[in-house]
Amino acid sequence: ENEVKVYYSDLTASSLVYLTLDPENEIIDKPIMVKEKYICAKSESDCVSYFTVAIATNNHKDLRFNWLIIN
Repeated sequence: ENEVKVYYSDLTASSLVYLTLDPENEIIDKPIMVKEKYICAKSESDCVSYFTVAIATNNHKDLRFNWLIIN
């Protein structure tokens, strides 16, 4: 799998999402990126906002990363 959703209830349209690879990962030659941000509408009562982190390759072991959100 080359993407994962990270659910975060305080995510907003103006949130900045920063990603860094965990230093214990094997070296990879592809960057990780925020592929999508989904912000729940106020009318969606059971919804949790999320962002999708993706990498352009499937050729990796479990990839660990850190994330920071600035609202």
